[in-house]
Amino acid sequence: MVLAQPRSRIKLNWEVIDLLKIAGSQAASYLAQQESTNALIIARQFESFNRMSTFIVHDLKNLVSQLSLLLSNAEKHKNNPEFQRDMLETLDYSVQKMKLLLHKLSRESSIEHPSPLFIEKLLRQTLALKAAFEPKPELEILDLI
Repeated sequence: MVLAQPRSRIKLNWEVIDLLKIAGSQAASYLAQQESTNALIIARQFESFNRMSTFIVHDLKNLVSQLSLLLSNAEKHKNNPEFQRDMLETLDYSVQKMKLLLHKLSRESSIEHPSPLFIEKLLRQTLALKAAFEPKPELEILDLI
């Protein structure tokens, strides 16, 4: 929609008022749809966060259980060479699991960085894709700076 000064004076009669009401209703429906879309995006982000945090809590709980069991048995079996080997394997496994978890978390957070959108290039690509259609689209870019 383009708003500009009219070429001639407009008399507000019932037709113009009805047209303005319809345009207002249409704009309001688009705004409501945009608001619903934003709410859905936020809900999906929360769902993704909940899934990820559930995964993290599960892994941490397993690691804490393993290490707690290891610690509780360490005093009783500290002189047993087989227990010592098993203890070192368990510690190594726990450290590897924690490193993997940290790697996944750092990779997930690095994906979220926004990148620039070159709108002029996007519009030109869209125009090229739709050039065969009628009415033929045209692009006029005004330099407002």
